[in-house]
Amino acid sequence: MAKALDWDDLRFVLAAAEEGSLGAAARALGVRASTVSRRLEAAEAALGVALFERTREGLGVTEAGQAVARRAREVELAVREVERAAAGSQPEVTGVVTVSAPPTVAVALVAPALASLAEAHPTLTVTLREEADVVSLERGEADVAVRLMRPERARLVAQRVTTIRYCVAASRAYLDAFGRPGEGHAGEGHRLVTYGPPFELLQEARWLRERFPAARVAFRAASQMAQSAMLARGAGIGLVPTGLLPEPLEPIEEVPFTRPVWLATHEASRHLPAVRAVTEHLAAALREA
Repeated sequence: MAKALDWDDLRFVLAAAEEGSLGAAARALGVRASTVSRRLEAAEAALGVALFERTREGLGVTEAGQAVARRAREVELAVREVERAAAGSQPEVTGVVTVSAPPTVAVALVAPALASLAEAHPTLTVTLREEADVVSLERGEADVAVRLMRPERARLVAQRVTTIRYCVAASRAYLDAFGRPGEGHAGEGHRLVTYGPPFELLQEARWLRERFPAARVAFRAASQMAQSAMLARGAGIGLVPTGLLPEPLEPIEEVPFTRPVWLATHEASRHLPAVRAVTEHLAAALREA
């Protein structure tokens, strides 16, 4: 008689299907690659079908593997729902809430806004994750997300909490050396600091290149924090959030667009006392920022 499927093996099937190799799946799960291999073999033996094709390039997912991975994702989401339901039965605002935000927004806006939360809820712990990648609220990778684009997933609840305005800026040392580009100046002789992969198509990056078509792109960075650090040391001219302008930088001109900031939660967890407390506190603080 075949051994029954261990539900926990589905975690390994899902990770392997999403990551594409034993090593990557092992890193995602925090285990050894040999453990992933063993659990995949156990799942295949229990189901009586090959889920993966082992190749030198990694793991190829079979048709059966794709079907099982889809079901494994549903099981994972169902487990998250059970956890949220259990947490919702606890009336006290306690536990751990994870907030995800882009690095610059996390440092300049979210962290200061969260600082006073401990006074109101002394038994609550907040983990702030500074990351450019969009995390999955559905899978429980975070409880609250601060995003610069409105979430489009059906089960996410989003509210607009503030707006970021930009200006073209450079350091005084750079302007003394290269001059201040005036209105209509195409940027001849100037250096640009802008977004790099995977954000080079953002409105901010496109506008800067169109505004200064004759300038040379000297530096690219994925984060606004890195760009601001380069600008502060005289690397060139670039875009900086007006309210987050570091002291060494001087504004050159305003930018004719803004970036809305959204606060998102999952509909299944937004009413949990801890998540609701963090969301309401953040929303109020960011609207005042």
